[in-house]
Amino acid sequence: MLCPACDHENIPGDDLCTECGMDLAGLDVQVWGVDPEDPLLASQLKDLPLKKPLVLNTTCTVSEAVERMREHRQGAVFVENERNGLIGVFTERDVAVRVASRGRDP
Repeated sequence: MLCPACDHENIPGDDLCTECGMDLAGLDVQVWGVDPEDPLLASQLKDLPLKKPLVLNTTCTVSEAVERMREHRQGAVFVENERNGLIGVFTERDVAVRVASRGRDP
């Protein structure tokens, strides 16, 4: 693990740099198994094959939102209202945390 402050090579898993004492905790953890050297991470979003976003009105039910996400194989929908336009995002995590964790059926 290379210290970002002093470039000292530390043992992977060290919490502090043995040279300068910088906090290294969590710096060697890969998020979701993503390789930080993967060239895809340097790509611009315009160069990726993006799906058309799902946009639902605030009057939609949670069940309708979940069904639309399932139909379109997307993990989120944008939420809008007539007055303010885009006001938020409803995600699979929202379903898991706000609905399923309360024992409700979406």
